[in-house]
Amino acid sequence: MARQRRIWPISFRTVGTMLERGVIVRVGCARCDTFFDVDLAAIAAKRGPNFNLVDQEIKCKVSRCRGPSYFVAAESRDARLITLIDADVDPLSVNKRGLRPLDLEPPEPPIGAAPADRANPV
Repeated sequence: MARQRRIWPISFRTVGTMLERGVIVRVGCARCDTFFDVDLAAIAAKRGPNFNLVDQEIKCKVSRCRGPSYFVAAESRDARLITLIDADVDPLSVNKRGLRPLDLEPPEPPIGAAPADRANPV
């Protein structure tokens, strides 16, 4: 059976368009399930604004993991992430888990907690 190519939203087609439209992009590791922020401006500067992140596999940045990592994107912090792979696979399980960029943010500190730099005064 032939693989069908996915029709991507216009805002996900190039790095330049992602920058213009404020798309949120992360990269996630399929082995250790770690997600990292992506600097789209740096990618555009190095690869050009017409570079496409679809089907780009990179190695995990966690030093002992180095597993396969894939780009995910969402049009807003509340929108569901989409794995940028042109196949009917979900190696990061973002579709099954319904992940949003907000879900990948660190937790808020407890109310009344001292800032980290004031926690242990010298």
